[in-house]
Amino acid sequence: MFCTHCAKEINPKDLNEQSADKCGSKKVYVCPRCGHLIEDHLSINELKDLSAAAHSEVHKASNDLNRGKSASVIGLILIIISFLFLLMSFKATAGGALVPNCLEFYVFIFLLIVGVGIETYGIVYVVLGTKRKKTYLTLLKDIQNNSFVQ
Repeated sequence: MFCTHCAKEINPKDLNEQSADKCGSKKVYVCPRCGHLIEDHLSINELKDLSAAAHSEVHKASNDLNRGKSASVIGLILIIISFLFLLMSFKATAGGALVPNCLEFYVFIFLLIVGVGIETYGIVYVVLGTKRKKTYLTLLKDIQNNSFVQ
């Protein structure tokens, strides 16, 4: 079940029935995200509203996907630069051994931690953006083919 106002996907089992139509044939729920009423059967205008909201969600998912890709690339660059600082931590004056108390080693640790954090952030947003985009593109395809059932 999707909210026609904000296009949030809602499991009807998680919602409590707020009110019923006077005839008693329609169930009406309240969206937990935006507070608008959700009915079981949608009219043409409500389908148009749902389609517009789904297009908005596709754009938001694309933004999340792009944000995740950018963060992944930046994180990968920082990790590569950190390994260059690791290589600079092997000092010739120490016989080619690693010197863990030099500035280069501290920069390596700092860049590695920041790079891994940004890379993780990017991967999470890529996965969430891809999943969300797939959900709403499927919803739009169902609406377009007149096979959508609330």
